[in-house]
Amino acid sequence: MKLILKMLLPLLLLIFIVAPGVTGFLVESAVEENQGDVGTLMKSSPFELLDNDFRRGWFQSGQTTELGIKEPRIVSMLQQIAGASETTTRPSLVVETTAAHGVIPLANPEKGGFKPAVAQTESELFLKYNDGRIVDLPFTVYSSLGLGEWAKIDADPIKEIITTDRGTVDLDWQGGTVQLTRGSSITAAGDLKQLKLHSDQGSLEWSALAFKSDVTMGQYAFADSDNSIEISSAKFTSVDKSEVSLDDFRMQGGVEAHNGRALATGQITSGPIMVAGLTIDTTDAAMRYNVDAVAFSALYELLKQQPSALTQNDNSAPAVADSAAIFAALGKLATQGARVTIEKFDIALNGESISLAFDLEIPPDYSDPVQALRNGTGNGEFTIPQSVVDLLSQVKPEIGSAVQMGAGFGFIKKQGNNYSTTIVFENGVLLLNDLPVPLPL
Repeated sequence: MKLILKMLLPLLLLIFIVAPGVTGFLVESAVEENQGDVGTLMKSSPFELLDNDFRRGWFQSGQTTELGIKEPRIVSMLQQIAGASETTTRPSLVVETTAAHGVIPLANPEKGGFKPAVAQTESELFLKYNDGRIVDLPFTVYSSLGLGEWAKIDADPIKEIITTDRGTVDLDWQGGTVQLTRGSSITAAGDLKQLKLHSDQGSLEWSALAFKSDVTMGQYAFADSDNSIEISSAKFTSVDKSEVSLDDFRMQGGVEAHNGRALATGQITSGPIMVAGLTIDTTDAAMRYNVDAVAFSALYELLKQQPSALTQNDNSAPAVADSAAIFAALGKLATQGARVTIEKFDIALNGESISLAFDLEIPPDYSDPVQALRNGTGNGEFTIPQSVVDLLSQVKPEIGSAVQMGAGFGFIKKQGNNYSTTIVFENGVLLLNDLPVPLPL
């Protein structure tokens, strides 16, 4: 036994001494392989790569990445978050990364959990000015390289008064965490803590917000995805002091490519929602659609041409997609066959519910979208209680008038304490309670 130990001990020491250095070469190789991906991403982002310096070490390596910021509003936002007092010159964004690589390929559980990794990195973010000043940003990023890549972003609490061209914004955010994992798909999950945002245009508050997104790229422009968001409570107050608030809000949706079709689903549930002085007790809605994947992909590409909120007022923003092209893409979608289903849309007020359900199917193999729509079939039902009509009429008197008018023409039937209508679409004609409603088809 002693002989075996004498033989193994030098070998183990050699492994523990040599392995980290070898891993340093692996980390450098992984960084070099990612440069092409980074360059591609930079072309379509508000950043540009100015400098990237990797320093390989034995137990620890380092990397300094400097990014130019092309979008002025991002510069202003980062400067305000950082509390930088001088904002006349444009800084660059510096990401300073330290990569620790050892023998055991496991990550620190406090920085992402026990996950396999060739190296674990920790990155800090700074704003760098031409005069050499460095200003910290309140974000720390933990990530891994190699086996099962992941990242964790920790945002420190931020309490700042931000000055914009529209006035001042009082920001008080308790921070949050976002975790990213890349394997066969990319998964992002975040927990954002309490936020209070007050400005001259109104205020926004939430108690807690959680989200999760799982994305897998395939052969189409759109990705297979499964997304969810949960908000414990939130409130928005406008300039005129009107409020919109919600509690226990949950939304889930996704899309999947299957056998040449794009299949999508969406669900929304909530507790109390207050809007325009009206309180909705609960909301429960679900829908799904089934369309041609190629046609949907083309429409998705067109919609991507719409400028983002960050660039819509910038001269460098991409041109807005031609509305004629969008209508043509929607027509193509119709000619390839489609099915859109509102499984349920239930809103409860005063203990009673407004309900809507509708299913529309458009057959494929038509060259003309109008002909395809004319040959579609659909059916559904809508119900609203009398007590809810009375309640809504107190807020919007025209609602009661519209319901009474619909009942007078026979489009809506009064049955007991409820108004209801059956919805049928066939041969290009919409029927409400078997009465035709003209459509431009």
